[in-house]
Amino acid sequence: MTFRLEALRAEAGDCLLLHWGDAEEERLIVVDGGPSEESYRRLRRRLDALRRERGFADAGEPLPIELLMVSHIDDDHIDGILRLCRQLLDEGNDRSYEIATLWHNAFDDLIGNRADDLRTAARGAVAAASAGGDSFAQDLVRHDTALVVASVDQGRALRDDAARLGFPPRLLVAQADERPRNFGAGLELRLVGPLKAQVEALHAEWEERLRALDRQGRLGDAEAAAFTDRSAANLASLVVLAERDGRTMLLTGDARADFLVESLEGQGLLDADGRLHVDLFKLPHHGSSRNVDRSTFRQITADHYVVSGDGKHGNPDVATFELLFAGREDAGLAGEPFTFHLTYDPEDFRPHRGHPYPLAELRATLDAARQKGHDFTILHPAADEE
Repeated sequence: MTFRLEALRAEAGDCLLLHWGDAEEERLIVVDGGPSEESYRRLRRRLDALRRERGFADAGEPLPIELLMVSHIDDDHIDGILRLCRQLLDEGNDRSYEIATLWHNAFDDLIGNRADDLRTAARGAVAAASAGGDSFAQDLVRHDTALVVASVDQGRALRDDAARLGFPPRLLVAQADERPRNFGAGLELRLVGPLKAQVEALHAEWEERLRALDRQGRLGDAEAAAFTDRSAANLASLVVLAERDGRTMLLTGDARADFLVESLEGQGLLDADGRLHVDLFKLPHHGSSRNVDRSTFRQITADHYVVSGDGKHGNPDVATFELLFAGREDAGLAGEPFTFHLTYDPEDFRPHRGHPYPLAELRATLDAARQKGHDFTILHPAADEE
């Protein structure tokens, strides 16, 4: 009986394949598609290989994709999915894949009709960052806000393409009494976040702040820039808890930890000690320490931690590993074995804007954790593997 997550090498992005079923009929969910044409080609090669392996190519039939999901509307998640949908739309005779369901929230869906104002404020964030001092801090602002400009349009494009593929737009938010959704063959998916109350609060906050800045003619100034940078991170990703035969995976996209824990608590998924243990925890935002803290890894523990990232923007952050080890100690799990699954060998992590990845610091952190009794393995594909 299959229940496994395959994390493709997607540069600084996410591209995940969830497989489940039995040997005679494995099923597939695709979560995110990476940030570039190359990551899209890697996804296509893998999907085409699965189509052959599962006998659909021999029968001249499409590979069924039970769910195509974009967890978060940033380029490093949505680009490959846009390319995949465009392939199915523009290449009229292409029946390589057949999508049963599509999950996706556009910025317009999350914040209402002021997405264009968000773009204006995002441009202000980039301008303010450019006028600042520290180049690395500037780049973090550019990463979180400059891409918002493109992401508004990408979200709209995917919403339009989805409608042409037969999936009308709808806002996906979790209710406090959310129930798991049955995807067949024993798989249940629970939409954990964003909570409806979180989206409504974000919408109201945006409306109030943007309306005030608009009246003052200040959508492009530093205040709007700071607000955009903070709120861009608050645009909660789709978070899904997958369960089959008592085993669980928590897929978090780019969700921020406080939103994530609030969502889990709001749905009654934390135990009496405020904790949740899962078999697999896909770390949010490529292992960025800006999305987690020590309590995250005390409250959410796992046997397997998946980290998608190639070193760009410093992700995965060394600090995230430190927080994870400390959180497991707080949870009393320092001696329990677990596994890191990285999409790239740390030796191959790329530098970013003149800042080499701090590999020596990472090695020291891992060595110190082992000396304190942490029992872990690090797995990653070889450089020539897909």
